[in-house]
Amino acid sequence: MSFAAQTRERTGPSVPLAALVDIMFLLLVFFMTASAFRETDRQIPVRLPASESEQTGVMTRAPVVVTIQHDGTIFMGDRPYELNDLRTVLKRLGEDYPEERVLIRSDERSQVGVTVQVLDAAYSAGLQDAALDTSKPLPGE
Repeated sequence: MSFAAQTRERTGPSVPLAALVDIMFLLLVFFMTASAFRETDRQIPVRLPASESEQTGVMTRAPVVVTIQHDGTIFMGDRPYELNDLRTVLKRLGEDYPEERVLIRSDERSQVGVTVQVLDAAYSAGLQDAALDTSKPLPGE
């Protein structure tokens, strides 16, 4: 026995398209800005040391990029930092986001000591996911 009226049409569930369009727009804006920030990290000219091995880690999110030029100048993003200021910023980052990745792009002509100091600053700040960026050697090198 059915209690529904015979003249009433049944409709299936509907998807609210306006909400989906809003979400797609927000995702588009997010990825556009994220890709723009990643490009600014790469604008500081450095010649990365060559490495035969592949990177073993898979990057699931964009890391914090610290760049060290051949003269020892340290950048985070596109802003220059002194080592003590960088330690302070990394310490705050480690307190707020302990799982954050740090990628160190050190010029092959820079002093190893500066690179080790930056790596030590990341580890001291509680950021255990720090790595050195390298490039593949060119054929014939």
